[in-house]
Amino acid sequence: APFIVDAHTHSICPGEKSPLSFPTPDMNFSPTDWLAAMDSFSIESIMIAPIEPLTTNPERSSLEYYAPFGKSDPERFRYFEIFNPHGGKDHIDRICNSLNSPGCAGIKIHPVQHRTEADDDSYEAVYSIASEYGKPILTHSWEISAYNPLQYMSHPDRFRRFLKRYPETV
Repeated sequence: APFIVDAHTHSICPGEKSPLSFPTPDMNFSPTDWLAAMDSFSIESIMIAPIEPLTTNPERSSLEYYAPFGKSDPERFRYFEIFNPHGGKDHIDRICNSLNSPGCAGIKIHPVQHRTEADDDSYEAVYSIASEYGKPILTHSWEISAYNPLQYMSHPDRFRRFLKRYPETV
C-alpha cells in the first residue's frame, strides 16, 4: 500500500504552456494520471505547489489549480498556496480565502524565484497570515554557491528574523 507523503510536488495545469525551460513528464497529467503515477511509486498523498502562481501567474491562487485534484481525491491531494512578496492587497485576500480550504496544507514562499531576500520586510505579512490561520510555511533554503549566486537570498540565516517572531509557522 502507498505510504510516502510527497510534501513538495510542482504541477502544471493541463493544457497550459509550461513556464519551465525543460519538459517534465507530468505536463499534461490529469488527476487520474497523477494517481496512477503516485500508486506506481507508493506515494500515498502529495502536496501541490503549482508552477504557474509561483512563476508566471501570481494573479491566480493555488486553490484554482488544486480544484480538479481536490474533486478527484481530497484525501490524496493537498496544496500549498503561493505567496509573492510583490503581490498587493488582492493577492493577500486570495491567499486568505484559499487558506480556509480543507485542502490547503500551508503557504509556500520562494525568495530566489521572487528575487526578494527571505528576511525582507515584505515577508512579514505572510508570516502573520500563516500564524493567524495555523499554517506552516514551506520554502527553499540553500547555502551560498558559486553556481547559483542568487541562493544567498534563501540562506538559512535569513529566516531567523521571522521564525523568532512566528515560531508556530515551522
